[in-house]
Amino acid sequence: SVKMVYTPHSNLKKTFDMDSGTVTYHDNKRCRYGRCEKDRIRVKELEKTKSDDLDVDYYAEMKTNERRIIERKKRERKAQYEKGNDASSGEDLYDPMLDDLRAIKQKAAASGGDAQSGLDAGLEALEGLSLAPLDQHGGNKAESNTAKEAMPVWMREAEARQREPSADVRFLRERGYTAAEAKAACQSNWSRIEALSNLYLTLGDESEEPSGVMSVEESLEARMEEKAVLVAMFGFVDEDDEASAKFVDVESESSLDVALPITSYESPARYGDAPLLQMEVFVDKVAPNYPAQVPVIALVGGGLSERLLREVTTRVRTEAHEQLGEAQIFNLLSFVGDACTEVVQKETEQLAKERANRLREEKEAAEAKRNEARAKQGPVPNSFRTETERRNYAKEVAARASSGDTSRVSMIKKGKP
Repeated sequence: SVKMVYTPHSNLKKTFDMDSGTVTYHDNKRCRYGRCEKDRIRVKELEKTKSDDLDVDYYAEMKTNERRIIERKKRERKAQYEKGNDASSGEDLYDPMLDDLRAIKQKAAASGGDAQSGLDAGLEALEGLSLAPLDQHGGNKAESNTAKEAMPVWMREAEARQREPSADVRFLRERGYTAAEAKAACQSNWSRIEALSNLYLTLGDESEEPSGVMSVEESLEARMEEKAVLVAMFGFVDEDDEASAKFVDVESESSLDVALPITSYESPARYGDAPLLQMEVFVDKVAPNYPAQVPVIALVGGGLSERLLREVTTRVRTEAHEQLGEAQIFNLLSFVGDACTEVVQKETEQLAKERANRLREEKEAAEAKRNEARAKQGPVPNSFRTETERRNYAKEVAARASSGDTSRVSMIKKGKP
């Protein structure tokens, strides 16, 4: 079968570093997927009619077209000038080359520092600041604890993982498994991927089997087709571009171990500068019969805590088992994005409820404290019969306040019947 992707034309993303025919998408949420049977007989007939003598340089064709646009623009301006009209009043045609040159000049000027970029002004402002040196051996422990509590959960957990001596345990904990589970899995002679696979399989039920039995050739062909579409969507491995797919072996058509970015998920502002959420797929050694076997999926990044990563991974494990027997990486990408957005939304609602309850408790405590103070002070008369009564009451309150006595103040009313 063939994987089909339906998306609006405006959602297609094409950059100059991509190969001919390669595209990706601005927003994967706007993509819809389907499958159709592949007519291999028709494909073979079409391949026989393929001509090898046609070699089109699309980049050169693009540059030639851009040059034609520039030449036409010059001719139109010259014609307007000869007619006595202002050259700038004509239609302003888009010039891609000049637009690229302007962008390059602006970027170079901003990085070099000039009077208009704002960089020099920022540096001058920083020079006027005097920062106190850090105390490496002392410091206010209360302030340190407060600052640590203000950090996002994923940052605190990352610091805690750094204290773990085993790199394999850190690897598993970073993907949502507890320290006890990770240490137990690492005690065996498994590799970290094998340990991850065993922990992942315990999240679901392996009793069910796929509806149809796939041969080795069918499984291999399905994996090759799925990898071809993944490469077309995300491009080849680019270490500098975190939004690209990271294949373990991009040259081998049958190798499908890859780390894919979840572009449909956006971390909330309270997570700070969170790393990009990625879905790691492992099938080469731990699920060689995929899609007849459940692929091992791991989630990492996105600012999600270890608890949330574990929750979403469990849901992904259940979803993958329901799609057993068919290529599912595309569907799992969309599922992971929606699931992460859902758990973060629930966390946001829970935090809002906790904050409302905390504010209510603080308000009630402050009100109780004020009532207690009023009870100790005693009732304040609304009016006095004479000026003497008012002055005597004020003197008594001032005397008790200066002596630190907060016991009940008795009213002194002279001439009271």
